[in-house]
Amino acid sequence: MLLYTSLVRLILEYANVTWLVSFKKDVDKLERVQGRATGLLPHIRQLHYEDKLQILILPSLVYRRVRGDMIKAYKFCHNLYTTDCGILEMVNSSITRGHNLKLSRLTCRSRVRHDYFSQRIVEYLNSLPSDVVNASSVNSFKGRLDKHWKDFMFTLELPPKTVTYCH
Repeated sequence: MLLYTSLVRLILEYANVTWLVSFKKDVDKLERVQGRATGLLPHIRQLHYEDKLQILILPSLVYRRVRGDMIKAYKFCHNLYTTDCGILEMVNSSITRGHNLKLSRLTCRSRVRHDYFSQRIVEYLNSLPSDVVNASSVNSFKGRLDKHWKDFMFTLELPPKTVTYCH
């Protein structure tokens, strides 16, 4: 597993933020590589893929892609990058539910534009609770995000994009 996580997974996750794996068949192909790596271990070979991931504490690639997007979004929102390229648009209104770092989604008509980083992360980031988004450091953000999305870490499901508020 050490060889897999240090050599193979790096290749599978290369340029995750800039290139979105948007088709299910491509996602399945990538997950199959991780499935083959976990299947090489004889003591867990007979288990289902998601059970193997839980035993090995190895998040699914689907989860790691969304998590990587959220980490980049956190860095942009907290001005941890030296460049100001205006990738993300903050909500102008001072009245927002949830946290103070809400993003606005620009309208787009093409499928290609819909898959851009600045478009695909808006609903995920806006659905996070305030204590996660306003974490004091990147490592704190990662830990809080993992705790908040713990139910999706070892599955092929994506975390929810929307949040429901109680009135």
